[in-house]
Amino acid sequence: MDVIHSFWVPRLAGKLDAIPGHVNRLRLSADQPGDYAGASAEFSGRGYTGHVFSVRAHAPADWQTFLQGMNP
Repeated sequence: MDVIHSFWVPRLAGKLDAIPGHVNRLRLSADQPGDYAGASAEFSGRGYTGHVFSVRAHAPADWQTFLQGMNP
C-alpha cells in the first residue's frame, strides 16, 4: 500500500498531491532565473519533513541551450 505524497515550491506554485495510480502535470514558471526551494507538504511517514528538493529556473536563452543539448 502506498500513501498520497504532496509537495510544493512556495515561490512558484501551490501544493500538488501525487496520488498513486494518477498522472499529474505541473507547469512552473519563474519570474527570475535561480534556484527555488521545494518541500514535502503531506505527512507520509517518519522523516517526511526532511524531504526537500530544489527547482532550477533558467533564463530563456539558457533554457533553449539546455534543450538543444538534450537532442542528439
